[in-house]
Amino acid sequence: LYDLTNSYFEGEKRGSQLARYGRSKEKRSDCPLVVLALVVNVEGFIKYSSIFQGNFSDSKSLCQVIDHLRLSTSTNSKRAIVVIDAGIAREDNLALIQENGYDYVCVSRSTKAQIRKSKTGEPVIVNDKKNREIILGKVHTNNDSAYYLKVTSPAKALKERAMKILFEQWFEDGLECVNAGLNKKSGVKTYEKVEEHIGRMKQKYPSVHNRYTIEIEKQTVLVNSKSKSGKAKENCIALKWEKIAKADVQEKQECGVYFLRTCIKENEETLVWTVYHCIRNIESSFRTLKTDLDLRPILHKSDEATQAHLHLGLLA
Repeated sequence: LYDLTNSYFEGEKRGSQLARYGRSKEKRSDCPLVVLALVVNVEGFIKYSSIFQGNFSDSKSLCQVIDHLRLSTSTNSKRAIVVIDAGIAREDNLALIQENGYDYVCVSRSTKAQIRKSKTGEPVIVNDKKNREIILGKVHTNNDSAYYLKVTSPAKALKERAMKILFEQWFEDGLECVNAGLNKKSGVKTYEKVEEHIGRMKQKYPSVHNRYTIEIEKQTVLVNSKSKSGKAKENCIALKWEKIAKADVQEKQECGVYFLRTCIKENEETLVWTVYHCIRNIESSFRTLKTDLDLRPILHKSDEATQAHLHLGLLA
């Protein structure tokens, strides 16, 4: 089970070779970071670790670890299965895993349309640790070397729908705020500025903005200037939006559904699900390191002390 996490520093860390700014998983991108890579076995024990700079990319890290997996984790002659999450499961990384003699199980990063529309086998129902039903169905695909398993979780669907409803409300509140500014004396009315505000909201809520059609009504006005000829500019006079009717139907079909991808031939639905579900162990290891063992934040000044702090946490 392979995954990465990062921890942030308190302080500027000037002169450090490890501390770099990057995408923080704790939403602390304002602080320098250091990245920790772990390989954990199915029982949850750490077998291999590596420390990288804070701007290290998840999808590029597997290439530096794959050659050390067998030597550092086990002397077993059996063909190992590498379990990774969607962030690392790029096509080149999956090909690299197979080239080195391993099998893989992961969440499909971008499932093709034909795979979503393909027929699934007889559904198999299993229960997770909280005794909630999970529906598994093997996907029958043509001209594809990978094998896919459709996973449907009613509990996950409820959570995703609740999150989308909340995001939609926040997105609509933002549009209401922009629309209210058109009628205020000091509000933003310039067409370019209004488009900029809407663009920022779309960037903030990427999962829901495409569920709306937005219309901006504008008019051209003349601005007084010192010269005899006035300068023309475009102002917005109204902002209208409407939710696309088909969006709700599509949401019900997609919420709570994801696809597991593997190269294991002769696979069974429950086997692939059980193997992938083991990745919860590495998430539990990260949670223990950061909370119980106080791996974050890092208060040390030197890189040597930082590495000692991380290594002592892993040993603990």
